[in-house]
Formats: sequence, structure tokens, C-alpha cells
Amino acid sequence: MKFVAKIRMIALPIICSGMVLPMTSCSSTGKIVFANYESYFSTDLISKYQSDVTFLYYQTDGDIRAKFRRSYDIAIPTTAEALRYIHDGWVTRIDWSAFGTIAQETYPDGYYGEDDAQPYLQCINADQELQSITSGYEAEYLLAGYDTGFSEFAEETINIDVLNDAYHITREIDKYAYDNGFFPEEYLEEVGDEYSILDFIIPYFFQDYLFIYKGEELENPFGEEEPWTWGAINEKVGKGDEHDPRFDGRRNNKILANDDMRTNFDIGKIIQWENEGMNPSTFSINPAPNEETINDFKGIYEEFLGAYKDTNQFLLNSDSGQLVGTFSDYVNTSNGMYAYNGDALLASIGNGQADNEEYWSNQWYDFAKNNSVEDAPMSIIVPEYNLVAIDTTVINKNSVKLNIDGTANLDDEKTRSIYEFVYSTMLDHTDYSSDVGVASDNGETGASPTIVGSDELWYDDPNQIWAWDDEEEMYVYDVMNNFDWVMYISPWAKIDQYIWGYQYGKVTTGGDLYEYEPIDCGADYFWETVSGMFTDYIEGFDPDEDDDLCEAWATMMGEAYKILIGNTYFDEEAKAINAIEVPLSDLQKSNMYESYIRVKNTL
Repeated sequence: MKFVAKIRMIALPIICSGMVLPMTSCSSTGKIVFANYESYFSTDLISKYQSDVTFLYYQTDGDIRAKFRRSYDIAIPTTAEALRYIHDGWVTRIDWSAFGTIAQETYPDGYYGEDDAQPYLQCINADQELQSITSGYEAEYLLAGYDTGFSEFAEETINIDVLNDAYHITREIDKYAYDNGFFPEEYLEEVGDEYSILDFIIPYFFQDYLFIYKGEELENPFGEEEPWTWGAINEKVGKGDEHDPRFDGRRNNKILANDDMRTNFDIGKIIQWENEGMNPSTFSINPAPNEETINDFKGIYEEFLGAYKDTNQFLLNSDSGQLVGTFSDYVNTSNGMYAYNGDALLASIGNGQADNEEYWSNQWYDFAKNNSVEDAPMSIIVPEYNLVAIDTTVINKNSVKLNIDGTANLDDEKTRSIYEFVYSTMLDHTDYSSDVGVASDNGETGASPTIVGSDELWYDDPNQIWAWDDEEEMYVYDVMNNFDWVMYISPWAKIDQYIWGYQYGKVTTGGDLYEYEPIDCGADYFWETVSGMFTDYIEGFDPDEDDDLCEAWATMMGEAYKILIGNTYFDEEAKAINAIEVPLSDLQKSNMYESYIRVKNTL
């Protein structure tokens, strides 16, 4: 499914006040058990925590479900699977105030270290930020999002412009969970209208799906001025009339794709929708209630995979790390890959392999100097209509102890250890500075400071995100280290802002939401990593002076994340939830699996 590979970063070996993890567990090792997709987590962090945490891996959501209740303390399922766990009573209600307590213990002085000359971190104090967050409903204001003029989310459909806005997509999931009975009745009796999916999950990251390829720029078979769609990609890459011979599948040159039942169904569903006329009100990547037979699902899979039937073109693998490595390898090459955003960027810089890094560094350098689009070492197609994946963190209900008032009992060793691990690897440092904020539903200032009623809201945070020791440059936060590893989008606004170093763009109250701002060369710490690679392999390269190379790579990176930063799909009839996978019935899940196997065997 959504796996990633290592790139060159070193975790900061810090032991902060309140962050030493003397973990115990009911497992045979006495450790916390954290289950995740393989290669989904920085190996530096695994090394840092392995004495206290057992890291286990799985390949599908079904694997998680089979073992979660008895074997895992923490897991990272998709939204669809997490909703089922909430409904079945398997996960604990998240105590957000506990993260605030841990944050203040971790940074009692408001900065890392004891040097007053380097106040890198803001203090998280009792009057603001995470310390004041007591519920998922309040925690939503820490997500990347804005007041868009759609104030009543429970009653109105929202413009697809906000599809990839973490704040608004979370509110859509809230509404879906409420309408479809996934929230426990006793929970709804307690919270009333202030229900939130964040009371049970912690968003891990966002991503959507792309097609990346090598060689000269592809011409859209549906017309030069037409937007790329999944159907158009099939025409060029599959066995359509407009097939490009570079994707013939000869020798090792295969089309690479994730061996994931739902993802490949999603693309087929979008192509089916495109072929039926693209009515925004009918758009959905999820099967309709009456779509439940093997033949129903087989037909949808064939909308996508049928273009590769009997061609021997396709190479499916459930480990994206393997796919990225194959695409990056300039010897045993592949000319095309269906990939998630972060995987696309990792592929473009050699996937952490020295020989490949040297090759890609010189390819990008030559491209930057020639300034030729046709000679780009890798190109990206962002389909106009797409799926969005949001993966989540859940905590096993049986793994934590609660106080009488329902809050997490941080005096219990295991409960504290679980909350500290989740905070340090997924939430630190999510607080807001005074000049950044998110408007609440009613237009008033929410938990975060907000510019309300302004035509424009710009992210502009001067705080640095890295610290320096006497020997090496290292990142302060574990969560930063992990996102540098995966290169996916963080749903948390402050973390996302730090990673990219961009202005989020113009925000208006009239519905015209994002004007994408190009990434400022040198501002984001992805560039810090990539420029370090270029320095190693390109003689005389100076990352502070060679803007050509930075701009070439940043342009490609901006294209990879164009949808997640903001892109208009259709009109306000479309619902964002329809681009997110939701739970299937048991019959649908069984027949979808059977039909997928049948179609996959024809490739």
C-alpha cells in the first residue's frame, strides 16, 4: 500500500523533560506495540525508540483488523478502517488535554536546550495551544484549514476546493460518521453537537495519487488544452490507440503500481464516472449501495486495469518502497509508476541509494542548466479528478487506563508512555504562533488566533524548525524527522507549514480559495535534504547560490503537491467525503477482494 523508503536524515537524539519513555506493556516484551505499514516510519525513529517500543508491520487494513484488539497498542489504519473500529468500540477516546500536559512538561521553558540565544520553540503554556485543547472538536482548529464561508458543515455541501483542506475534510468525516451511525450513542449523548472524529483518531498524513514517468513530455490524447484524467493516462500508458511505446513492458520496463485493492478500485471508479459524463453530484470513489456483486466490482476494476490486460506491462507490489526503488534505479529501469505524492518525490532523488542519488543529481542539474521541459528527468501528471487518502492513528481501548472523569490516567506507566510516544512522533510541535490561525465555524476566533473578515490570510512564521549542535545539523522534532522521511503532507497546519516553507495562499470568503504560491527556494526543509544530496554529487554546487537547480526541483515538487495544496475540481455540488474511502459492507468487501484477484490475474 502506501510505503516509503529512507532518505538521508539523522534523528536528533534528545531526551526532554517528561519524555523519557520507561514503557511497559502486556506484551511478552513489556513494550508498547506500534503497528504500521512497512517503511512507513523513519528508521532513525525506530532506532531511537526500539528499546521501549515493538514495531510490527502489516500489508493491508485487513491485517490490522485481524490483530488490533489483542496484539496492537497503537496502529495506523485508513479512515475507512478507523470508522469501523470506532463503531465496534475498539479504540479509546483521545484525551487531547493529556498531549497538552506532555507538551508543557517537554518544553517547560519554551525552547529546546538552555541557550537563551537560540529560542527555537515557543512555549506551550496553560492558557493556549495544546494545553487548552480538551476534545477533538477543539483540536480541529490545529488542522490546516480556513474559514471558507461554509459555516454550517452539518447542513451544506462544501465546495470541492476545500477537498484537501484537513480542517474541512475532517468536518465532512464528522458528518459522515454521525449520519451513518459510527459514533457510539453514549458518546453523542455526552457531546451533543460537538462531535468530532478527532475524539477517536489522530490524523497521520494526507496524500493523493499521481502518475510519474521518464522521458519526453507526454501529449494528452484528449487534446493539448484538456486536463489530464485517469482515462487519458490509460490511453497513453495502456493498450489504447494513443499508446506510447516507452511503456511496452519489455524486459524490466514495467508499469509500477501499488497492489492495493481499494486504491485500484478508486481509480476504476473515477474512470467510470468520467465516462458517464462527470456529473459533480454523482462523483464518488466508493461503491454505490447496490454495487455489491463480484461482476459489479470486476467491471469497475476493468475500467482501469483492463487497459493492461494480457500486456505483461504491470508490476504490482504492496510495498511502495520496492516500487520506488525500481523506478529510481537507472539500470533496471521503469518508465512509469502510479505513485503517492511522497513516493514520487523520493523516486526523483534516488531513493536513498548512492548510485541512484548520483545519477538523479546530475540529471536534475543538467535539466536546470538546459532549462528544457522536454529534458526533465521525471515528469508528473496530476489527474484533474482524484482520490485522497487520509491515514489515522488509533489507540487500543484496552491499552490505556482512564480516570473517573474519562481523561487519560497519566499516572499509569503504560498510558503515559503511549501518549508520550504519540505526541513526540506525530504532534510535536503543532502549536500556533500569534500571527497564524483558523477561523471557527461561526466566524469567531477559535482555539487558535484568527484573522477574521480579512480578504487574505497568509502564513508567515519566522520561527526556525531546526537546531544545531556542535557537530551536525539535526531536526528538533521527531515528527519533522518522520515527514522528511516520507515526504507526505501533514494534516497539522504548523507542521505542514514548517515542512514546506510556503505561504499557503490567498484565502477569500467568497469561495475562491487557493491561489497556489510557488515554493520559495531554500525555505523548506525538503530542499535542505535535497540540496545536501546535490552538494555531495555535483562538483562546485552551492545551494545558497544555484537557484536554477532549486527552482527546477521545487517546480516539480510543487506539481506533485498541487492538488493537496489546492486545486478546483468541479463545483459546489461535489462533496469532499466522496473522494475519501469509507467503510464497505462485509459482502462488498468480500466480493471486491474476489473480483480484484480475478482481474489482477489477467494482467
